[in-house]
Amino acid sequence: MLVIQIVIKQWDKAQTSEQDIQARQQIPNHYQLTPSATNVIFDKKVALEQIGDDVMGDRIRYELLDEDKFIIDRFGFDLTNKAVVYFPKADSMQSPSHITTLDSGWAQCVYEWRYKVFQGGYYYWLYEHVTLNACFVETLSEDVFTNTAPVFEFKI
Repeated sequence: MLVIQIVIKQWDKAQTSEQDIQARQQIPNHYQLTPSATNVIFDKKVALEQIGDDVMGDRIRYELLDEDKFIIDRFGFDLTNKAVVYFPKADSMQSPSHITTLDSGWAQCVYEWRYKVFQGGYYYWLYEHVTLNACFVETLSEDVFTNTAPVFEFKI
């Protein structure tokens, strides 16, 4: 089973003071899984937990392709060979790239992003810091991301 824990920190331009930055830095980038908040989906092939901000609602999009290709946000996971692929932003000239294979341990992928948002008659930038923790397990355990350090880290 693929286990994904995604931690999202979002803010707008008004939340860029030193105090705001320090407060965001104090938020952990991995947690114990919470059974009641973890969604087991796609015939128990994937367990997904989202933690943190979601100002716009439905921030995380995911899908299962061909019964063994799971796509979430900017990452793809092959459920058979446990390969992880990174998809650069849409307007990039870069091609998707294989970043690791998760045979043992877990990976932590970190990136920042921003969105132009129209709300209340005004446009503004919504910034975010995303941490995606991922591993493959035989049996789901609450401490999968807290009992060891990640064996692979990917930062953009």
